[in-house]
Amino acid sequence: MKKTAILTALILAVMASVSYATQIGDYYVGGNYNTIYSLVNGSRTAEGGGSVTVSKLNGATVPFDYCVDLFTVVYVPADYNNSIITNNGTIHGAQQLNNYQQVAWLLDRYATPAITNTNMQIALQAAIWTKVNGASVYSLDTNYYAGSTVDDYYAQMLSGLASDPVGQVSKYDWITPIDGNGAQYQAQVTAAPVPEPATCLLFGAGVVAAIFLRRKHQL
Repeated sequence: MKKTAILTALILAVMASVSYATQIGDYYVGGNYNTIYSLVNGSRTAEGGGSVTVSKLNGATVPFDYCVDLFTVVYVPADYNNSIITNNGTIHGAQQLNNYQQVAWLLDRYATPAITNTNMQIALQAAIWTKVNGASVYSLDTNYYAGSTVDDYYAQMLSGLASDPVGQVSKYDWITPIDGNGAQYQAQVTAAPVPEPATCLLFGAGVVAAIFLRRKHQL
């Protein structure tokens, strides 16, 4: 019973050490956005967003990158070496992103297949902006995309969002790019890095060693 309690405590300690609410890191936003034809406050416009290539977090390439902050600019390509990184859906320090759990659900379902599907990337970015800003403020220009797979994907995503599903928020890094002068730019979301196998083995070895030492001390 004691061994189980010790093991549980150690596992919880390890989990706490690798989880986080806020970090400061280096985020490089790549140079190519998709062009997305949209309706913003009722006016037709062309926005840039959706899986920027190639973006990097602390030097590691991220598989995708979507904007979650429509009315703030970001310059690309550019390196933002003082960026705020969270795993709880907050941006710009402590601003809770509107409908962040539904944005996470969209990413859960569509971000990976969209990596090789430009039309799905466009639809996914549009669906994220629609959910964050509200359909009365932002929507895809469906007249422009009528008859295309972009329109089909967008309609499918909005249909899935009708029940307000909850996604796995902590799987993602919610990033506010900040430069060396402290200026904040358009917030992004990407996949959180997966711990390296060597790191996992180190944690495991620490747990085993702690249990062994505890047992030896009791003997």
